[in-house]
Amino acid sequence: MRRGIRVPTTAIAAPKLPGVTTDPQRLPWLEHEGMASKLTMMRDCGLNVDSLTYVLIGSPTLSLQAVRNGLDVTIFSAEFISDDLATGRQVQVPLPKTLHARYLAVTPRGPRHRLVGPFVAWVRSLFEGRVPSADDP
Repeated sequence: MRRGIRVPTTAIAAPKLPGVTTDPQRLPWLEHEGMASKLTMMRDCGLNVDSLTYVLIGSPTLSLQAVRNGLDVTIFSAEFISDDLATGRQVQVPLPKTLHARYLAVTPRGPRHRLVGPFVAWVRSLFEGRVPSADDP
């Protein structure tokens, strides 16, 4: 049985980025290693990723700080940037469609360490009230 949680994901930028509230297709976007799933999400929400302008930053761990410093646009889990949005440190960039990230807890079959169950329950509690994935029972 596969279980997952869908969490809202949004495009974000620093408020000082010129044109931030306009067409996201015309804004510069961050590009980093291992971006295939992010590009899929961007396509799914209606962006033409082949015609976007990108700025290469290397590691995905740099993306939030790069956006905080006013460098371009990226998509990020709304859960993890809610404080930045609430304080105005980041602004939401309008996207053509609503976007969600899907989180799964993947555990191997067979015997598990006694702490795996409590850990998975704790991670699920972080997302309580979120939209379950379509394949949840």
